[in-house]
Amino acid sequence: MSKIAIIGIISVCLILCLCLSSALGYVFSLKPEDDDDDETKDDETKDDEDDETKDDEDDDVEVSFDPDKVYTICADEVDLCMHGHNGVGEKHRMKYYYNREIDKNLDHGTFKIEAIDDMNGIFTICAGGSIDLCVQGSGGVVENNEIMYQDTRAVNTGINNGRYKIERVSGLDDVYTICADGDKDVCVHGFGGVAEDNYFRYRGPKVYNEVAPNGRFKILEV
Repeated sequence: MSKIAIIGIISVCLILCLCLSSALGYVFSLKPEDDDDDETKDDETKDDEDDETKDDEDDDVEVSFDPDKVYTICADEVDLCMHGHNGVGEKHRMKYYYNREIDKNLDHGTFKIEAIDDMNGIFTICAGGSIDLCVQGSGGVVENNEIMYQDTRAVNTGINNGRYKIERVSGLDDVYTICADGDKDVCVHGFGGVAEDNYFRYRGPKVYNEVAPNGRFKILEV
């Protein structure tokens, strides 16, 4: 065999080896990237599961308020709070007025939230000071009825329109819906939106109010 033929064969072998080496290098270079993608995907899935677990745990925590403390009840997105118009007085209506910094110093801007015995998750909401007047749906649990101070705690514990289901809004810290106790799914709602001087009334079910800024409330201890 001539030298030229031998050189040609060697050259072809070298070229084939180089091609095979490049191909193998490319294949192996893909594997770590796939592993990284899988790890990232697994991490994202785990994070999502952790978030869902945390939300479920938050929802399962029993709602409770200290009966010896007072609370402000404010919009969760705007610094406007529930306030008894013209002070704590019979039939004085609830409306958005002032901000938390002012209302936390007022008897008609703070509230005692007390659990009712043998009624899990059901509360009365009464004036924060020494006057025994509570927040009530005037005229009964009826759509559009106004929310105002009416009757004592003893009276309100015995009527649906004086008792409230206070339930957490999933994913929001210290934010709740405040709905009437009983069979009617209707909740306390800032009529016309979150705006100074807008009054509260029963309006819409829980599923509507928990996504409406004027249907959910940040309740904070003073």
